[in-house]
Amino acid sequence: MKVNIGLTRCNDNHLFGGREEGWEAQFGEDKIISAALDLIYSSNSYPADTLFCEFGASDGSLSNLSFLLARGWCGVFIEVDKKRFSKLKTLFSGNESQLKLIQARVGVHGDFLLSNILQSNKINPIAVKVLSIDIDGDDALVLETVQWDLDLLVIEYNPSFSFDVLYTNPVGGQIGNSPLAICQIAKKKRLALVALTESNLIFVNESFEHLFEVFDLKDLKPQKNSLRFAMGYDGTIVRTDGLSNDTTSEVMQAGWGGGFMVQPIPKIVRSMSKYRRLRYLFSFYQVVVTRPFNIPAVVSAYLRRFYVK
Repeated sequence: MKVNIGLTRCNDNHLFGGREEGWEAQFGEDKIISAALDLIYSSNSYPADTLFCEFGASDGSLSNLSFLLARGWCGVFIEVDKKRFSKLKTLFSGNESQLKLIQARVGVHGDFLLSNILQSNKINPIAVKVLSIDIDGDDALVLETVQWDLDLLVIEYNPSFSFDVLYTNPVGGQIGNSPLAICQIAKKKRLALVALTESNLIFVNESFEHLFEVFDLKDLKPQKNSLRFAMGYDGTIVRTDGLSNDTTSEVMQAGWGGGFMVQPIPKIVRSMSKYRRLRYLFSFYQVVVTRPFNIPAVVSAYLRRFYVK
């Protein structure tokens, strides 16, 4: 019998028997991972030489994998930010025998490669079978550099991308990746999709997929926090959540790093049938006042649109 762990949000702490102790993941990923590993490794019979690895682990307070420490696992946390790494060391100060903490940036070249970081800390990358990637940018590109087999992968995606959009974060950027882009890379790594939360995709090795109900993205509905943006014909930026509720307003949160944005065109002049010139004038005024360095780019775009045939 195949087990379905993919269409449940898992916000109930008792859904998979609750947490043993310690910390809790952001959207219940720990409970899904726990259920998946119980299937993969036959109910807590974990191989002694298997490691978990999580990066960026931040300060560890919303770790996806820290619950494994209570089950006797050994693992690695990697975090680049100095302040967060200091908090990470404080939070896990009693776990030195099980947990290696590394302050480093994981990337796609040279010394930043995950395999090189692990080897430089005397850790065999092949031993890492459970991997969590959450670096708000190059997640997909870093996954592409992993050259060994994983048993389980949890990886962040940008929930504002629709499931039919193929977008990979530009190297070093902080835009994030569409779930479709991640799934295409995961397939090359012999990983099958078994779960989705508001911000993470969870895969298992294809050798275990007979134990799970495996999903295609078209089978999964976005979660509530999966924001979608669209541009109306009148210039309105429309925002809906993953349940198709209209959350459009004149002032909206911009991204996940704090800050907000306002509608680019005032409501009073958002009309298809009139105020056309006024909208252009307001747009140019807005650029001059708020983004003067972008004036050449705006003028160039305007000329290309209206005067270049």
